[in-house]
Amino acid sequence: KGLEAFFRGELYRRMRRSKELRREMRFSVQAEASLFREGAEGTVLLQGVIDCFFRDENGRLHIVDYKTDRVEDPTELLERHKKQLELYAVAVEKITGCTVKQTSIWSFYKNQEIVFSGFLR
Repeated sequence: KGLEAFFRGELYRRMRRSKELRREMRFSVQAEASLFREGAEGTVLLQGVIDCFFRDENGRLHIVDYKTDRVEDPTELLERHKKQLELYAVAVEKITGCTVKQTSIWSFYKNQEIVFSGFLR
């Protein structure tokens, strides 16, 4: 049911139209230590795997993270994962040299996209 909703949805259509779509992308980048602890100096090695990011028809980058958390309130889901989304945006910007315009979660429990752009410039 969740996969059907995803493949019928607007997010999937936007991803399919993209000329640049990356899935399950492993990364290792240097990031400011202050991202992890306020006042910290220096850099740390940030590593992970981004579920998906794509460039839209206007050249803007979008990050999508898939979640299966059984959470009713979309705000709670974003609170749980906003630091992860922020760090993914940092990594994608370092890798591509372009600004991330949107991050979102696709909730398989809620069968919906939950957009978060609170920390983006």
